[in-house]
Amino acid sequence: MEFPKRQLNIRSSWFMALGSSRHEASIATSELVQKLGIYFVSFDRPGYGQSDPDPKRTIQSTALDMEELADKLELGPKFYIIGNSMGGQVVWGCLKYISHRLAGAALIVPVVNYWWPSFPSNLSAEAYRLQFPQDQWALRVAHHAPWLVYWWNTQKWFPPSSVVAGKPKFTAGS
Repeated sequence: MEFPKRQLNIRSSWFMALGSSRHEASIATSELVQKLGIYFVSFDRPGYGQSDPDPKRTIQSTALDMEELADKLELGPKFYIIGNSMGGQVVWGCLKYISHRLAGAALIVPVVNYWWPSFPSNLSAEAYRLQFPQDQWALRVAHHAPWLVYWWNTQKWFPPSSVVAGKPKFTAGS
């Protein structure tokens, strides 16, 4: 959908979850987008959707790609970014490497490292317990035995991560 650029008040980039593409960037109705003058941009990260793989990509190179895209699209000197799930990694990179270009940043259900030392342990434990058991196990394997992640996600003996299985679940707690 296109609107005259002069009517745009908010320019935002939307980074998708693992296995998603730019075509899934509809987070608001057309009416709301037009009323608020929002301009959403989404792109396929290297190796996703129709983008070619880039084995040399880094968090920094992806942030710099975002900055270049913003310049080419004339998003202005500052713009907003939104990251959903694994898209939070791109938001983190933009905050670290191009923060001078950001008007704001939002993380929607970001992937969390429950073992991060700076994360309050009581909050980490509470959030971890809210995960479904199969997701807790997938996280344990990824943390304690990362060399087994591929096997864990492809084996048939135990339930795989709900996200990897394509059936994400978001609330185990009541």
